[in-house]
Amino acid sequence: MGWLKITTLQSYMTTELDLMASRRFGSISLELFTCLDDRDDEDCGVFRNETKTDNRTGDIICMLCGLTVGTDKEDEEASAGGADEEETSDEDYTDDGDENTVKDREDMDNEWDAAKKKLEAEKEALRKLAILLINTNSTPSQNFGNSINTKFNEVLATHKTLVDRNFYGPRMYKKKMMLSSSLIHFTSQEKYKVDKEVILMAGEDPNQIRPIILEGMRKLKGLEEGPIQSWMKIYGESASIPQNIIEQAIDYFREAEPKMVVGDDQLKALAWLYLTCRTVDHKVTMKKLQTISDRSRQSIGRLVKAYSIYFEDSND
Repeated sequence: MGWLKITTLQSYMTTELDLMASRRFGSISLELFTCLDDRDDEDCGVFRNETKTDNRTGDIICMLCGLTVGTDKEDEEASAGGADEEETSDEDYTDDGDENTVKDREDMDNEWDAAKKKLEAEKEALRKLAILLINTNSTPSQNFGNSINTKFNEVLATHKTLVDRNFYGPRMYKKKMMLSSSLIHFTSQEKYKVDKEVILMAGEDPNQIRPIILEGMRKLKGLEEGPIQSWMKIYGESASIPQNIIEQAIDYFREAEPKMVVGDDQLKALAWLYLTCRTVDHKVTMKKLQTISDRSRQSIGRLVKAYSIYFEDSND
């Protein structure tokens, strides 16, 4: 920006007005300017932006009347390249863009590191499972361990699909999780028939693993009715509950749409099944549900109590 010195002719006297202007005269504010030739604004070259600048002298000349209407004087600080170093401070620069960019990059790096560590931990758990099975005296287990090694990446891909679909709860430990993913993979992809001995040699309970395999296969096929209803079917079949009672439990759950009950989907399914069976006088024990699900009596009982209001029964 520059300062424009405007000279008015009045009894041959000069009055100086300082107006803020840009390098080009046509871009300045003209609120304080009065035509030197006493013309109306619409007939004045300054207001009509019909001026020219003498590059040698800096004089600004009206092209209509020929009078010098001012002098174009550059901002001395601007022409010198800005303020001196001592006139500035770090406080003048408050752009947080770089800082935010660095923080975002750090967050991305942390997320990437966490994902990488998780993947490596899952790979290690799968390797250990294969070694465990191969080192047993059971031929079916040895064969299954070798199959894991042969199809290692494919099993991991199936496991990732299940994890991405939030199949596994936070309580499940890695060996049980990788055994389940392996069995789900070979059962769904290669028509493998689950051998109880393989599960036992891995140190797991077949009554707990089999429902997980069935539900996992449903997940892979996309046959989801809703996680709670699916778990009712899985646990109902494992507990030898008649199919019509399982369907009744599911239908009533959809109708009641129970709210404000805190617990994971598996616990909700177990509690609802238990209450349904008790309502229709079909005997199923809490111990049986504990065995097939590996959930504590206390956890199941807490949800039984919460859901009992829907069955008009407050007994534990």
